[in-house]
Amino acid sequence: MKTTIQLLLAFVILTSFIKPDRNTANGFKIDQNYKVQGTFSGNTQGEDSFHFIIAKNKKEKNYNILPFQFKNEEVVKMDPITFKEQPNVLSFHNNGDQLSVVTSYNEGKSRKFQVVDVNLKDHTVKKSEALDGENYKTTVREKDQNFLVFSEKESLKIVAVKNASDVKDITIEATAANKDFLKALSKNNLDAISSQDFVENGSINDFRIYSDQGTITITQENTKEGTTNVAQIDTSDSSNTELKVTNFKSNDSGEGKLKKSTSYVSDNKLFQMNLKKDAATLDIHNLDDKSNKQLNLLSGDVVSAASSKAAANSFLKNATKGKNQPTVTVNEARDGALKLRVDYVNKKLYSYNYNWWWHHHWMMQNQMWIMQQQQNRMMLQNSLPRFGPDVSDAYPIYTVKEKADSFFEIGLHANGSIMPASDVTTIHKNIDKKSYIDDIDNNKKLKHSSTVFTATTFRYISYNKKTKSFLIHSKSLK
Repeated sequence: MKTTIQLLLAFVILTSFIKPDRNTANGFKIDQNYKVQGTFSGNTQGEDSFHFIIAKNKKEKNYNILPFQFKNEEVVKMDPITFKEQPNVLSFHNNGDQLSVVTSYNEGKSRKFQVVDVNLKDHTVKKSEALDGENYKTTVREKDQNFLVFSEKESLKIVAVKNASDVKDITIEATAANKDFLKALSKNNLDAISSQDFVENGSINDFRIYSDQGTITITQENTKEGTTNVAQIDTSDSSNTELKVTNFKSNDSGEGKLKKSTSYVSDNKLFQMNLKKDAATLDIHNLDDKSNKQLNLLSGDVVSAASSKAAANSFLKNATKGKNQPTVTVNEARDGALKLRVDYVNKKLYSYNYNWWWHHHWMMQNQMWIMQQQQNRMMLQNSLPRFGPDVSDAYPIYTVKEKADSFFEIGLHANGSIMPASDVTTIHKNIDKKSYIDDIDNNKKLKHSSTVFTATTFRYISYNKKTKSFLIHSKSLK
């Protein structure tokens, strides 16, 4: 009897913790009652990660998220999370041992949102009440919180998500001062700009949204005038329902008509770039005190500090071509420094998708939905209503750049003075995520893949069609 109990205990331990090798595939199978819809992966703490298998339970007639942790080099299986309708994972964040996941699902003709907390220590799960999804625009993610953005013609709503028990609304109504801004926002796409990764190229849409420690910043570009409207919301004060819109313009430099313009927000500063026939300037506006500093991007100081002198010297000519659109991004570095990246993209081929990794996640989760939507468009010529983001607009498949050598970078000290780009080490690494993910996508034996990048590791979960099992595999970053 004692021997039998010992064997049973050993079996339970072995099936709960699967020890993988960093350079080999480690497989496990799920119950045959499940029909897999997709997977999702993300960071937890340090080098650890979580991996979700989203599946339909054919026996129970519902849907499950099957959660796994990769913790201390071990795969830990957790209890299924049950949903009546198929969930999609929009975003996530961490607070210590608590993982909070923002999900969405369709309920009839309505879209709903729900926050799910997973305690990574004791594996308990808590769900929020369902949130109405009408007029949803986008989600902005910080390390420890998420913001859902909803926009109507005469109002703006921000839902701040800390966890399933801490979800609060901030609703802003239109006034004479901001009604034009809110009306235009309701009619346009809104690109959420990542603050959690190295950003190569920014958005080329008119409306963009940023988040920094709970402060939401929404910008509106007027590329004909070279001006930027900036609206900020402090989400720490739910009673704050005022939306003040401030217009910023460049300190005019150079003769002739404005050709192209763009902007980027970082460190509570607006970096505003204007291009004319013979002038390229970057105005740095402090959003606190409205002070301004201007850089001449054609100056000898900038060209000397640039990572590519050839790209710096040819930038104005190439960026102002009709097919191209300039982009400027700013990445935080050590000691309060910044790395400024100046580039251009083909506006017919490029779209900002948060980042390539996040875009890949969304596409892999929604492949069946995308195929169905494409069939609907072909058969019914858009006559049927659709729910959720329109892939052709919000998540286009193309993110192509024509040339890899189109950009140059310079460094900026905390006081705004220029330094060589080579002297700056950004906080977030510039990882070629596409090169790692392409290896998985091109492997015909694998499907239902999702990936995560830690500081030192590329990790993914996939279903192996040959072995009919899932695997979680780790590979050291180069």
